[in-house]
Amino acid sequence: MTKMNMKKTASWMLVLCMSVSICGGQKASASTQFGDIPSSHEAYDEVNYLVDLGVTSGYLVDGTRYFKPENAVTKTQASIMVVNALGYQTLKVSRSSFKDVKIGTTISEYAERVKKLGFVELSADGKFNPNNTFTLNETSYMLAKAFKLDTAKYANSTVPFTDVSKSSPYYKYISALYYYGILDGDTTKIEPTKALTRGDFAMYLARAKNSSFRVNPDVQGVTSDAIGKVKVTVDNLNIRSSADASISTNKIGQVDAGTVLDLYGEENGWYKVSYKNQYAYISKQYANVLNQEIEKPVNAPNTDDAIGQVKVTLNNLPVRSSKNGTIPTNVLGKVATGEVLYVFEEDPYWYTVSYKNQLGYINKKHANYINKNGQDVEPQQPAQPTPAAKPAPDASKKIGQATLTSSIPVRSTKVGTSTTNKLGQVNAGTVLDVFEADNYWYGVSYNNKLGYINKKYAKFVSSEVVEKPTPNPTPSPGETVSGNVIGRVTVDDLRIRTGPSSSYKSIGTLNTGDRVVVHSVSGYWAKISSGNIEGYTHKSYLKLLNQSGSVLKDRVIVLDPGHGGKDPGTGYSSYYEKAIVLKVGKLVQQKLEDAGAKVVMTRTGDTYPTLQDRVDITSKNYGEIFVSIHVNSASSASAKGTETYYTVSSGDMYKEDIDLATYINSEIVRNANMDNRGVRNTPYYVVRNMIIPSVLVELGFISNSEDRAKLVNSTYVEKFAQSIYNGIEKYYQKQ
Repeated sequence: MTKMNMKKTASWMLVLCMSVSICGGQKASASTQFGDIPSSHEAYDEVNYLVDLGVTSGYLVDGTRYFKPENAVTKTQASIMVVNALGYQTLKVSRSSFKDVKIGTTISEYAERVKKLGFVELSADGKFNPNNTFTLNETSYMLAKAFKLDTAKYANSTVPFTDVSKSSPYYKYISALYYYGILDGDTTKIEPTKALTRGDFAMYLARAKNSSFRVNPDVQGVTSDAIGKVKVTVDNLNIRSSADASISTNKIGQVDAGTVLDLYGEENGWYKVSYKNQYAYISKQYANVLNQEIEKPVNAPNTDDAIGQVKVTLNNLPVRSSKNGTIPTNVLGKVATGEVLYVFEEDPYWYTVSYKNQLGYINKKHANYINKNGQDVEPQQPAQPTPAAKPAPDASKKIGQATLTSSIPVRSTKVGTSTTNKLGQVNAGTVLDVFEADNYWYGVSYNNKLGYINKKYAKFVSSEVVEKPTPNPTPSPGETVSGNVIGRVTVDDLRIRTGPSSSYKSIGTLNTGDRVVVHSVSGYWAKISSGNIEGYTHKSYLKLLNQSGSVLKDRVIVLDPGHGGKDPGTGYSSYYEKAIVLKVGKLVQQKLEDAGAKVVMTRTGDTYPTLQDRVDITSKNYGEIFVSIHVNSASSASAKGTETYYTVSSGDMYKEDIDLATYINSEIVRNANMDNRGVRNTPYYVVRNMIIPSVLVELGFISNSEDRAKLVNSTYVEKFAQSIYNGIEKYYQKQ
């Protein structure tokens, strides 16, 4: 798990996460929201379409999926996506075709398949170069070959890109992508030799696979209806492939006075016309419009003539007076998400709709039929209004409080992308009563209603920890405490109850640093005495300290070897993170059990518990501390060393996290002679969702040769395990 940029930037991991069969197991739904691709993102529809196909599942980081659209796409990632998109099986071989790809690996199976299919050019040095970034030139070659585009047809056609020479061996492939509507034509420079981003590759792949995603026909060959005609007024008027008179490379011909051309639009002093079955541009000052005015709206027919109704799915969707999505001059207005429009005609790209008593056009991919030809149509998005918020539950059902760490909306439903379910906005520092919780949301009381807030922007405090001391008797501070097990309180205002449940009456409170005698522990409840009070309190807020014998005896310690099963984690060659950390984890388990600890493993074999499974396992087994073990990686081979993570939790509990993280990190650095990258506060899912001291340790970087040599060496695996054990022991030795 890398912290160079959230998690694992290593190319190897990026490659694996492109394939659902490797990384996802189940297909993600198009309704799945990527944390870095909101519905307003230009690649939103295309990326989610690929998710539905099982082409990619992105990256799961602490319970949130990310696509990382701005990262450069690698040759292996591109190969995996195109093979998955076309439904080909991977290819296993007995002898690798490439010097730098080892057989038996996932990379090998995809590399061999694209080689056999002819989707990639072969290097003269016999290498596949799996982690090299993929350029637009290479992408055009791959997509043209994969989707059997007619490159010969457009080999000599003019494109608007001034940085693509006709002498380039990739010209015909780029030209084909342009004329097939896969490559946008709204810029004169496309930098074909520059690394392509994952977002752009996903858009081009989706367009190649599904024509409904292709750019408006305005940037392909001429297919849409002209809005009028223009007559040229001078001889030798230049026809250009782009609206730019400052360059000569975009000239595609000349016409003389009297020539009449079909007109498709107007933009910044230029008329967009058709010339030799492609779109082109001429200067406005040398032509006159015939027959009709540009962009003149047509009065809408009677709604009785409509063929149906559509519901808009994109906020501020432009309604245009012509079927041209590239110019601003034809925008009649904009409509909001949820607005319903009558439809009179449709083609592959546009709905003809009624807007302010005139005909207009909207992009089809941003609206769905709700009825057509008199029949109701099941909408892709729920057509019913957002349900009204429910009344807040009875106060007795409160499970805790959430303190907001950022200003966020409170919603009536668990949908973070809707604009219609907002009950209000609450500021950072606001404390809300919590009545329910799941992986992503807290159900809270807001204006006497049940609302929902995103868990990542709130710190939860259990009902066992109160905001202020209750007016019940409180043990005297500084009192000497003795017993076989002492509990040191780790938060302020911890309740003492008459019985082992939150339903019992509160009879006192404890504060950070207070010490109590622990008589017994059952589940999460400790029977304690403090001064003249005897009762029960939640053991998660006590550091249980043995006063004789092993400090680890009877302590419930959860060890979490990261990843597993379908999720190999990061890796290098045949070495996988999931295997390394399982070896280390089992050794730590043995050492702790020998010292009398009760050890809970989130996995003991090559299985894949989800992040929430790991949290649930800890809770069901009444864990007292949690240690997640991982191997790091980075795109830079120079990154190396050990680092350990915690997150700030309610009250002063985070001080316990820091202690545990520091002891473990220091032991690894010293015993395994690792570079010290320190202890850091980062809210990773498995530590963020615990109410006990929890840390995530990154042993070293498998992407660095020095660290890797230790990670795969049995002597150092033993040192890593012993160091984690030592760190846990020292944590409990601190009274």
